[in-house]
Amino acid sequence: SGQNPIWYICTSLYQSNLARLHRGIADSTMYAREVALIERVFANLPNGVTYKPYPAVRYLDPDPALELAARTPSVEVYGERLDFRYLSAYARMLVTAGATSTVSWCLMSDKPMVFLHYPDAMPLDDEALEAFQLGVFVFDHQAPGFYRRLREFLTQPISDIEAAWAERAAARERLISDFIAAPTANSGV
Repeated sequence: SGQNPIWYICTSLYQSNLARLHRGIADSTMYAREVALIERVFANLPNGVTYKPYPAVRYLDPDPALELAARTPSVEVYGERLDFRYLSAYARMLVTAGATSTVSWCLMSDKPMVFLHYPDAMPLDDEALEAFQLGVFVFDHQAPGFYRRLREFLTQPISDIEAAWAERAAARERLISDFIAAPTANSGV
């Protein structure tokens, strides 16, 4: 691992056949979204993607999304169960989703980060979403052309994305201060 410039840090953690209150969607919906990302976006990029699964296992059966990713020529599955915080140095750019601690690790790595906002699954609250839209690259799953726009963005030269990332530095600093690193009422929201 480490050869692909784009890393997808997956936060999908299958837990049961039905949606749970804190997750918002069922496992089958999570799986369908992972397949759509692989087939409609990652399989069509000029740069390779390392697909980093969440480092916990809830089912004994193999994850069919990981099997699909492994069969996709432009995608490499990171097979170890190491937490991403130890791997960020290998990536040049990150893609992740969901209001989880993973987002904090991605954000604090200071690598250009694409945040996939799913309003029905581990969403950011409105105030945090606004700060994220200013500080990182946010793609809303419910917006028209979600997969096309994401694919077009990730197809750009990474140096162009890095330049746009640098332009958002002040907004990202506020985002980190208000929602990630400071003991304020917003931290962790």
